[in-house]
Amino acid sequence: MAVALAAFAASRDVELDLELPPEPIVVAADPDALELALYNLVENAIVHGGAGVVDLTVGPGPEVRVRDRGPGVPPGAGRSLFQPFWRGADAAPGGAGLGLAIVERAQRAQGGEVLVDSPADGGAAFVLRFRER
Repeated sequence: MAVALAAFAASRDVELDLELPPEPIVVAADPDALELALYNLVENAIVHGGAGVVDLTVGPGPEVRVRDRGPGVPPGAGRSLFQPFWRGADAAPGGAGLGLAIVERAQRAQGGEVLVDSPADGGAAFVLRFRER
């Protein structure tokens, strides 16, 4: 997954920046569901975040944050973002609008959640929150 996303990011002039905590964080998660959720969030950030940087931050606590510097979450989108086949009015060509629905269901199935934020300085941030082990 990491190699494919790194190559995809590079092809779009996007840098992936990973910030890890000094100590491991142990969570209750299915590795395949976690990989699928992260892949979808990072791919969305690369496609919809525009050229620049996508930040991946592990922690603090049992969470992973994926943040881009693009136009952000469409106003009023709310939880609609996580509905199957939902696509914003300015959505990039391609895609079926399933990525965030898959993320939300993967997180819910393993007892976690996904949150969305629009940082004050722009972009979009999605947080995968997990149960601690």
